[in-house]
Amino acid sequence: MRSFPLKTPTAYVVVLLSLAVLLVFPTMKTVSAMGPNTYVGLYWPLANNYNFDIDLKVTEAPEANTGLFWAHQFQFVGGSGGYMGLQIVGSEMRAIFSIWGAITANPNTGQSNGCRELEEYGKVWSCGAKYDWKIGVNYRLRLWVTNKDSSGNQWWVGAINDYSTNSETIIGTILAPASFGLLSTWSTTWVEYFAYTTCDAPHTRAIFSYPYARNAGGDHAPQKAMVDYGTSGCNNTNVSYLGDGAYVLEAGQGVQRATPDQTPLWSQEPALVRQPPTSGTPGSPPSISAYPTLVRQGQSINVTGSGFTPNGPVTLIVKPYSSQATADGSGNLYATFYVGTDIPTGNYEVMAHDVNADTDSNGVMIKVVPAASTTTSSSTSNIPAAFNIDPSTAAAIIVVTAVILGSIAGYRRLRPGVENAEVTTPLGAGKKFDAAAKTKPCGSCGAELPSDAKFCDSCGSRQ
Repeated sequence: MRSFPLKTPTAYVVVLLSLAVLLVFPTMKTVSAMGPNTYVGLYWPLANNYNFDIDLKVTEAPEANTGLFWAHQFQFVGGSGGYMGLQIVGSEMRAIFSIWGAITANPNTGQSNGCRELEEYGKVWSCGAKYDWKIGVNYRLRLWVTNKDSSGNQWWVGAINDYSTNSETIIGTILAPASFGLLSTWSTTWVEYFAYTTCDAPHTRAIFSYPYARNAGGDHAPQKAMVDYGTSGCNNTNVSYLGDGAYVLEAGQGVQRATPDQTPLWSQEPALVRQPPTSGTPGSPPSISAYPTLVRQGQSINVTGSGFTPNGPVTLIVKPYSSQATADGSGNLYATFYVGTDIPTGNYEVMAHDVNADTDSNGVMIKVVPAASTTTSSSTSNIPAAFNIDPSTAAAIIVVTAVILGSIAGYRRLRPGVENAEVTTPLGAGKKFDAAAKTKPCGSCGAELPSDAKFCDSCGSRQ
């Protein structure tokens, strides 16, 4: 893990892994990571990305008595950044998602350790969970903006998809200040030995592949990738390029360096080759996650999923209620359910139906509790009140609003304190959506737009 402020285009800053240790062993002394750490910097063609994806497969690593971390670190346009990835701590497999300078965070219900604020070169909110990942299995690390609070601060989701089971696990959601904006043109992937202080460390090998960013100006792979062996001085590290945006990070005992430091793996955007979004046979059902699973009346539930028909219609079901959404071009689903104050308390099953494929997703059980509940569960303390919907306008239904990004123009690279991007107000922010009507509300003013409008701003539209 790297401390902030982040690197310039030509030099990295000191590498520190103290937070990774503190998350699991809070009484341990902060230490610097000086093992055979290995990095690849990714340079994206556009700023103001609202999503980063990358696949990670660890193919060789000790599974006990060790401290290792494979991760994707990102940076915001307006300053600060964070990281997410997979760890081995002792003999426990774990997942972590963190953002420096964040406001608060929510764990996924049922995850061990949860989320906490720590001090490391400034404050950082971090969500850690026991996650039984496997050597030799491919996983997707996903970062995605979801919605805003009443002050314009943005919630970010950190999630891991297991391709072998076609299941996604939410590590947590973290609220970043509005000034951070969206994601910048730089990120980095790495393996770091946070439990080692010498180069004589166990052999590890991992494959990163399919780096991908979604952006209102167009989706892209990185236009450039650069090898960096850090500042540890260890020579038993190597990066090799497999082609099509995939590369191997190898380090530790027995590794000989074949690729020099600061070697570009590619210098123009590659065509990407990846494993299919589902590992089953054609027609295998889509998969969803819902969080939090304990929600108050007047709060929101985020639903994410994969394996749907790309750009196809999806019927979102919170039995006995339903509404419509649309999968993105990769067959992924991101939606928010607003639970009205007049929705009865109790248990509900969340499902999603792929209309074109005529298949149902798995079901996720949620529990609705009273708005005035005094529950102290960490999963409901700071639940994002998505889009500031006025509860008085909600009928006894659950309003579904897809997170839609409007056109974004211009950016200033690495300029702290300036918000260079704005997510447009999601549909339904002013009043409920009437599926039978030919118009739909847009923005806080509730302006009526044609039902086929794709985007809306505070009181207008973009077709």
